[in-house]
Amino acid sequence: MTTPLWFQDQELAYLKGTNLFSNDTPPEQTSIGLQRGLYREQWELRITELKNAGELVDDFTWELFLWARTIFSSRSFTSDLFTNKVGNSSFSVLYPVLEIFNHNLGTKVSWKFHSGDFSLCLEEKVEQGKQIFNNYSPKGNEDLLMGFGFCIPDNPYDQVAVRIGQISPDVHRQLHHSIPTHWQSESWEPKKSVFHLRATSQDTPDNSNMYGVPNLRCLRGIPPELAKSVYIIMLEHSKVSVSSNEVPDEKEIWVGTIDVLLHQMEATLMGITRWNGELLDLPSTAGGKAALIYRTGQVKILEGIISGLKAFMDPLRAGEIIIQDLFQ
Repeated sequence: MTTPLWFQDQELAYLKGTNLFSNDTPPEQTSIGLQRGLYREQWELRITELKNAGELVDDFTWELFLWARTIFSSRSFTSDLFTNKVGNSSFSVLYPVLEIFNHNLGTKVSWKFHSGDFSLCLEEKVEQGKQIFNNYSPKGNEDLLMGFGFCIPDNPYDQVAVRIGQISPDVHRQLHHSIPTHWQSESWEPKKSVFHLRATSQDTPDNSNMYGVPNLRCLRGIPPELAKSVYIIMLEHSKVSVSSNEVPDEKEIWVGTIDVLLHQMEATLMGITRWNGELLDLPSTAGGKAALIYRTGQVKILEGIISGLKAFMDPLRAGEIIIQDLFQ
């Protein structure tokens, strides 16, 4: 078993500071801890049900349940593929035969479900005698590591999760009004405060035009929903700090937004790299090697985004350029 739920301490060390195993968060509240806690709760519930039914439970150990749960989750598909999702009612399903294919990143296939049947349809030619692959769908290394226990070097679908801290109800209402596709609830939901960064090389040049976000090169890799959210937070704060007769300048607010994003990315990167001195150069286990690939990918994405943000802010801070010139 090579998912992080099975990691030994020397393997967990390669996840220190990342979204999966932040050292600033109690272990039980990290992504790994929450997943383990959920599975543990499921096991305890089943044990209680068996005891109430008069069954012997000595053989149904936590380790055996975790093994079975890991096997099941790594081979199952979500019910959303073939049912109409209602609320949070999706569940995992095993499909016979469909799991026999090996997987390969970028393989062009589609899954089609109809009346309880499924088809794996190839969307590119395969020579006779060559192996037919399935794919994992576009998954970043965090999903691959937690779900399957491996990572892909230079994964084009990789991403880094960052969060916005809880904000006041008034500011949240502005976010809900301005970006309803992301901030869907009228009240604060922690899961909606999570955004996913991508490598700047994988972002489209015009991706930041949504929600009135300026098409600046330094915003590559940053989801427009995150950039606009920080802008709105900055705007609301500026309204409080200036007199009622003053109108905050939009370009100045965007510069402040970019500066905040830069500090956030630098802090996120520092949270990972400050543990580098405790790591061995080369891990010896499969789990450790996968964790190092994940860690390296997180750092690479953050460094790329930070480089772009600094290229925007440094000349401005040095007085080499004025704000108006940056938005031409």
